[in-house]
Amino acid sequence: MLTTAEQSTLDLTLQSINSLPELSATFLEKPEQGSQGWLSLRGPWGTRKFQVRILPRVSPEGLELIRLQHATGSVPFVLLCGHIGARQHQRLKDQSLPFFDSSGNAWLQSPPLYLDICGRRPPEPLQRPGRAFTTAGLKLIFLLLKNPQAARLNFRELARQAGISLGGISGIVQELKNQAYLEQKGSRRRDLMRGEALFYRWQLGYLEQLRPKLFLQNCKPNDECPISQILRSLPPAGQGDNVILGGELGASLLNADGHASQATLHVSSQQDVLRLMLQLDLIPDPEGPITLLQTFGEGNRWQGWQPETAPLADPLLLYCELTAQGQGQSPLAEGLLQQHILPRLEEQGTR
Repeated sequence: MLTTAEQSTLDLTLQSINSLPELSATFLEKPEQGSQGWLSLRGPWGTRKFQVRILPRVSPEGLELIRLQHATGSVPFVLLCGHIGARQHQRLKDQSLPFFDSSGNAWLQSPPLYLDICGRRPPEPLQRPGRAFTTAGLKLIFLLLKNPQAARLNFRELARQAGISLGGISGIVQELKNQAYLEQKGSRRRDLMRGEALFYRWQLGYLEQLRPKLFLQNCKPNDECPISQILRSLPPAGQGDNVILGGELGASLLNADGHASQATLHVSSQQDVLRLMLQLDLIPDPEGPITLLQTFGEGNRWQGWQPETAPLADPLLLYCELTAQGQGQSPLAEGLLQQHILPRLEEQGTR
């Protein structure tokens, strides 16, 4: 089920497509991995079908994720977007990302269709997204994806574990119900539904909205030693969760490898950052291979098997960090998805 903002974007883009001469469009909502449905374009030349991603708000992070997801796919896809300005229009063309926007702009090179429309202004401001995919909602969804049984907790406990205010819980839960991600069974029981579809939407929201708010610092080892060497200076697992190991290094350890060129360290507070950088002999570097992020809620740590090194971040965070580091299509990321993320949702009957 689409959010209010997605439905508005879809309606406006379909209207703009159907206003073009000798072109008509219909949409079939059929969520699949990396897609929200199918767009059928028809004209005197025939019919073409495309997988669809709907983006009310376009961001570089979201575009990179979509580009990686569809880079090796054999099925043609198209973006249905909020308003695309001239600069974004050129960026999408440069990245070979076909799109229609809500203002009537488009770029599509799919024989026999060749469209390049730029410069049209938005007809009206887009609606604001609902609560479920704001920062607070994304924190709560993370808790539900990590532990689907948490859907049955009371609002106060949900707020505490997710690290958000109690006042926002009711609206987020109601919106997740409206979108068929939560199902109410009786007066006290809620179940998570369509977990796989929710995961892919959460991943995009994490990269676009939540992760930038958690970002603290990029840095590098002062002596340019291998990334794996930082493990020697981290507190071992079981001695506190002030630092949780993530990114490529964390994922490779979970995969019993340990070789990595990048790492993410999830830090419990900004006050711990300077202490950690001194401890690991790190220096600030905007392009550095080590990213420091602030933790949120109570469940960033992986509750499964842990190596003897520092505690590992949950596979949900490991997977997203690999995507943020340009490795969303790597065998390491695919292994996390197939071995740790999707089976967890399948066990709970939410896929």
